[in-house]
Amino acid sequence: MELQKTFKRIYLLTFCVILLLMVPAFHPGIVLPKLDQTSAMNLQQLLILLGLVGFPGVLIWSSKKVKTLKRLDSEEERLKQYKTVVITRLVVFTAISLFALFMQLFTAMKGAFMFMMIILVLFMFIWPTFARFVSETSTEEKEVDVIADQDHESANFSEQDQNTFEESDKHLL
Repeated sequence: MELQKTFKRIYLLTFCVILLLMVPAFHPGIVLPKLDQTSAMNLQQLLILLGLVGFPGVLIWSSKKVKTLKRLDSEEERLKQYKTVVITRLVVFTAISLFALFMQLFTAMKGAFMFMMIILVLFMFIWPTFARFVSETSTEEKEVDVIADQDHESANFSEQDQNTFEESDKHLL
């Protein structure tokens, strides 16, 4: 429980720092020297590439890593590795957002504000809730989804149902 509260504190601190840095970065009165157009274009492409690869990549990596945590027997080892996963997710999201703020300050990137809004929305996907903490660190296997089973059973028609469908198709022709 204490570890989960620590994650939440670190997350909120990071989120607030990013929000505070956004204020001067997007303030129209602050004018800093801009990079030349070629460098700015290359850095903008790098930022977009990092966003397209970094966010899904770290989410997929952390999902796979959390699945391997369930196989560990030691509670201490599981929590230690889980802490690494959570901090890695946060560091990747923070690094990309800081790079986007840098791009706003030193280039004329028109989509930087929208990119930052997307990053802030994506930050909600790594919000450290207690339910997520319990589900990702528990060793219990998840129960089979009842809805998926019902959909699977409804897809298996009996012969009588199949005959009924074929007869109705004949009447339509």
